[in-house]
Amino acid sequence: MTTDKFTISLLAAVLSLLPASPGRADAPPPVPSAWADHAQSRALEELLYRASQGGDKGELSAAHARIASQDLPAIERIRDLIARNDTAALQRLSLGMTACHHAGMAIRLLILDVYETDRAEDGRAVTVPAEEAGRFADHMSRCELISHKPGIRRLIGAS
Repeated sequence: MTTDKFTISLLAAVLSLLPASPGRADAPPPVPSAWADHAQSRALEELLYRASQGGDKGELSAAHARIASQDLPAIERIRDLIARNDTAALQRLSLGMTACHHAGMAIRLLILDVYETDRAEDGRAVTVPAEEAGRFADHMSRCELISHKPGIRRLIGAS
């Protein structure tokens, strides 16, 4: 399953800009709790940074495989809601997500995108899209602030 160029921007924009609304009574798709885990998102940021510096692509490949098996089903459910233009479900979903969830989703989408579009070999740096990396950095900084975590200099997405 490949990630198209607009997936990261579309998911992040739709989920972060929807206004609050009571919507329907049915529940939105569950968001993996791992997306809110600051330490996991930080570890994935470090991994992607090393790959962008020409580091071991085996780590990137392993992370891609984990994300594809564990997180892709939730991402696909969100994509389906977007495709069906189910704004009520998207609003409920967005209201249930914290900045840490958004950061976790963004870094996972970045890894999927970078791995699937770059396919870099060891010794050659992968290219991390600046706009999407910046969006991750914004969400991650908010996550740290809200969660009272120490603000750590962003490895990707910081200018």
